[in-house]
Amino acid sequence: MLKSPLIKFFAIGLLIFSVFQWTQVGEPSADKLVSLSENQLNRLRNQQLDLRTFLPTKEVLELSVSAMLDLELLYQEGIKLGVHRQDPLIIDRLLKNMEFLSEGTKEETDLNALFDEAMALGMDQQDPIVRRRIVQLTKLHVQGLDRLGNPSKAQLKEYIEQNPAAFMQISRWGFRQIYFDPNKRQENLTQLLAETKIVLQDNASAEPHGDGSILPRSMPSANEAKIKLRFGDEFAKQVVALPANKWMGPIKSVHGFHFVKIESQQPARLPELTEVYNRAYIGWQNEQKKRSLRRYLEIIRDQYTVQVEGGDVVAAARFPKFWVENWM
Repeated sequence: MLKSPLIKFFAIGLLIFSVFQWTQVGEPSADKLVSLSENQLNRLRNQQLDLRTFLPTKEVLELSVSAMLDLELLYQEGIKLGVHRQDPLIIDRLLKNMEFLSEGTKEETDLNALFDEAMALGMDQQDPIVRRRIVQLTKLHVQGLDRLGNPSKAQLKEYIEQNPAAFMQISRWGFRQIYFDPNKRQENLTQLLAETKIVLQDNASAEPHGDGSILPRSMPSANEAKIKLRFGDEFAKQVVALPANKWMGPIKSVHGFHFVKIESQQPARLPELTEVYNRAYIGWQNEQKKRSLRRYLEIIRDQYTVQVEGGDVVAAARFPKFWVENWM
């Protein structure tokens, strides 16, 4: 037990220092140098060339290099934070790799020493699974630095308005249709369609049977994509433009001919917060985490420098533009 007040004081101080070390970004230091190889950059460039039939723009290449560099920065920051020393997946993988290398050795080995040896040999750098895991843990650490709290209703409403594509409820139509099969009515189809049109115009409540089929007689609530799926593009395009409560036609579909009556229409709208509260809450939190990560990367880009195989040392913040200008 910690009976001495002085010992307690030093213990508390050590704990505070440890937490501070874990949660701070840190000041720039001379060892914050990212070394990249020509092969890494050439692979990235070739990937962009393979994705297109034309030469990628400078902006596209800069974004690609920036994304690759950000992963490297997060990896190095993760190593400095020591995230790899607390993750069972990383520890287990590196120890197994070391056991494979030292196969046949019967001496008992201290696992901590074996792990340190694996890191000294650069096994973490050579293993893509370990690298990805370190980057992932660093992101989680960074995103956890900001205490987000619970957003207000006003914040969530603003988030919905700023992201309409994620929440917009698209237009929907409810309609009835009378179907005529051209394969069954080859001789008198034109006459039958004309007669049916007259009947429907004279009596809005009339509803001839038409021909039987597997098609739904009515669709109470369907968006344009669903209508296209059942009846084809041209049919859907005409149906969504029809007036309400009036039989219209004949309209051709991929199946044959139809008379259609629009019975309801729900225009596209942004939902009320109560309708999508959980989605908005999760989306808002994810957006705040992304912002935290972007702010963190902006800070550490100013702290790091980049060098490609003994070439010029360039500030990480301007390296993507520097490399693209030299390559192009």
